[in-house]
Amino acid sequence: MRIACATDDGKKFSDEHFGSASYYLIYEYKEQEKEFVKIDKIMNTSGEERGHGDAGKAERVMKLMKDGNVDALMGEKMGRNIIHIKKGFVPIISRIKNIEEAMAKLDVEMVRKILANKEEGEYKIVYVK
Repeated sequence: MRIACATDDGKKFSDEHFGSASYYLIYEYKEQEKEFVKIDKIMNTSGEERGHGDAGKAERVMKLMKDGNVDALMGEKMGRNIIHIKKGFVPIISRIKNIEEAMAKLDVEMVRKILANKEEGEYKIVYVK
């Protein structure tokens, strides 16, 4: 399982919506260690929004994530494009600002179950508190 975390500084989640982050840290769950390990960094090359909730920008961000074999998108904020995100990725909204702390609290089994049971063509939203 791979999760992309939206960030501007590599430590905290971006204050902006997921698609407006400077870059994304990619974490992969390692079964043997029972933890997430940072494996990559993807720069946000999706360009500027034409307006709030620009569906074209959402498509460009989602292509970046698909190219990185990402299963879930995690951030502090998701904009109105969450309706598009839910069709291809598990959206995870964190109430914990620090990425490493949030990753440690994420319920891996819950995300696995959601990935295995896509309901009505979309994934459920996961919250980390």
